[in-house]
Amino acid sequence: MVTQAHKVRTALLANGVLLLLVAVLIGVFGRRSSDYFRYGPSEDLNIVGVPIANWYSYATLHALLLLLTVSEAIIHDLTMPGMFLTVFDPHEDRVEVTSFGRTELNFYINAMDVISGVRQVITVMLVISQLDIAMAQVIYRQFGRVFTVSYLLRQKRFVTTAAAEEEIELVPKQ
Repeated sequence: MVTQAHKVRTALLANGVLLLLVAVLIGVFGRRSSDYFRYGPSEDLNIVGVPIANWYSYATLHALLLLLTVSEAIIHDLTMPGMFLTVFDPHEDRVEVTSFGRTELNFYINAMDVISGVRQVITVMLVISQLDIAMAQVIYRQFGRVFTVSYLLRQKRFVTTAAAEEEIELVPKQ
């Protein structure tokens, strides 16, 4: 029987292998002289018309990216699932909504979607300039995700059985 834990481990392994493959292909075929593989500020680094030529402007860029990315992760992880599941609930027998009015929920979902879309455009414009900025964004997003996942897991009660504990093992006992 294929369990949820087995599916997660398989997906994690597949993601890791795919990421490694892409990194190898970039390493083999990428131009070492590309501006994308630089790090830090540069005289010709220009993001959305703003020159990032010194460490102050570079640090300001990272502070903005940190704020945008962490807040997006927290907002998305804490609010969006509840709102979307209220509308797109896979259990068709749940048709009663008590937390929102119809118009209110419609407005909230669409407003959050538009704001998230604009924020995503801004973030893409910030991170496509250099690899170090793009990798920083990944790290910043993880800061937000670690916070929200920890917060949400503290609200759960975990009940494990002997079978579940065996399933969870990443390294089999000798």
